[in-house]
Amino acid sequence: MLATLPRAKRAGELVKEVDSTGLRLVKGSSVVCEKLNTGRTDDGVAVKEIFNKKECPQMTTGFMTLEQTNYFCLMNNEEVYYLIDGTMEVEVKGNIYRGEAGDVFYLPKNTAVTLSTKEQAKIFFVTYPANQL
Repeated sequence: MLATLPRAKRAGELVKEVDSTGLRLVKGSSVVCEKLNTGRTDDGVAVKEIFNKKECPQMTTGFMTLEQTNYFCLMNNEEVYYLIDGTMEVEVKGNIYRGEAGDVFYLPKNTAVTLSTKEQAKIFFVTYPANQL
């Protein structure tokens, strides 16, 4: 049996359906990633958090897109990246790991990484414990 959940939507906002049990559904067509301020104007990194700490106290989730970039970051939490589309290289301590659509990366807390793509990549991420972007 399929249920229809109540929806709320403002311009530019995710379409989320929520029921009284806490079940949530985000409509993928409403997800639009926004440029991430990395401190470097040439970084082609955009993100959209879909479930935040208030909705999911133990984790946050969202989407990230990379476009022709080499994005350096220190992982403040554990993260899992599912590569939806494109290819991405992850460099850790001089070692380079190449992922393609369908691959999954686990990034441990306190790990310095560089995420790179020569074209474009789209990623679904889960962060534990929950944080705010």
